[in-house]
Order: sequence, then C-alpha cells, then structure tokens
Amino acid sequence: MKDIDDNQLRKHYMQTFNTESGQIVLRDLENRCHKRDTTFMPMVNMFGEEIYINEGKRQTLLHIENMMSLENIEPTKGSE
Repeated sequence: MKDIDDNQLRKHYMQTFNTESGQIVLRDLENRCHKRDTTFMPMVNMFGEEIYINEGKRQTLLHIENMMSLENIEPTKGSE
C-alpha cells in the first residue's frame, strides 16, 4: 500500500462506512465490539484474557469512528 496522509486515509474510511452497507456493518460492529457496554467482566476469567480481547475490539471500533469524524480532518492548504 502506498503511503497516504491522514486526511486521505480519513476520506477512505468515510467512503467505506458512509454507505448504506457501511452503516449496517458499523451497527453490527457496535453490537459485537462493546461500544455501549463495559468490557469489564468480574469473575469471568481468572487471567482476564477476555477483558483484553473485548477492549481491543472496542478500541478498533472507536478508531474507525474517530477516523470518520469530520472534526479531525485538517484543513488543506488554500481552503482555510
């Protein structure tokens, strides 16, 4: 993959997830990746692996949403 800047990458995220199909996928990920749930599960696993796995899923979803946020796009030169 060629190197692209953050603004270009954000635009690719938006093109991918701002479609009807992309929105369906995001809603599914919200349910599967604990967007609105805690990842803490007391007494589920002595070693806590499930907590780390669930938090990793949640962080991935939050990253996608952050990449799609218009407030995080830096203005291009000449458009300020």
